[in-house]
Amino acid sequence: MIVGLTGAIGSGKSTVAGFFREHGFECIDCDAISHEINDKADYVAEIRDAFGEEYVKAGAVDRAALARKVFYDAESLRTLTRISHRYILRITLERLERFTEEGKDVLIDAPLLFESELNKKCDITVSVTASKEDRLNRALTRGGIEKENIVARMNNQPPNEFYSQRSDFTIKNDGNVEKLRTETEELIRLLKGRDV
Repeated sequence: MIVGLTGAIGSGKSTVAGFFREHGFECIDCDAISHEINDKADYVAEIRDAFGEEYVKAGAVDRAALARKVFYDAESLRTLTRISHRYILRITLERLERFTEEGKDVLIDAPLLFESELNKKCDITVSVTASKEDRLNRALTRGGIEKENIVARMNNQPPNEFYSQRSDFTIKNDGNVEKLRTETEELIRLLKGRDV
């Protein structure tokens, strides 16, 4: 079974992915892959060509500097997405092929599941949604990103309806983590019990 998981920043998607992992799913984390490619020579060269030398530091992409630029400039964000997604997609598909050949259940955790058309590789798609206020608070609690940058990222992401209208299942993360766990585990039992 291949499950695609998506949702906006602060929705709780990573927590849900962790619950799937606990139930035996191999997880392909596209956010993590975006960090893995950060010092790959070909990728760094493309970023340097597109954005300039100031966005490369010590042979790797300066993610913080690039984020400050792209989340306030829609055209720059499109350029970054176009470049990075080729690399992320290639690694994702390589891992997906390996896991499926091994007969494993796989979860693809992808913020841009539908935009990248990775959903076409999935048997089932699941979105995690939450209110803007909850998402902002969770992202702030997680740390590492300033509030201004979180708000900018949120403003560049689609509304909840974008995810829920395209997904087979939607988990509304409007309670505590135990409620989220319960709902996720109910969904996992349902998925494992049906012929996908």
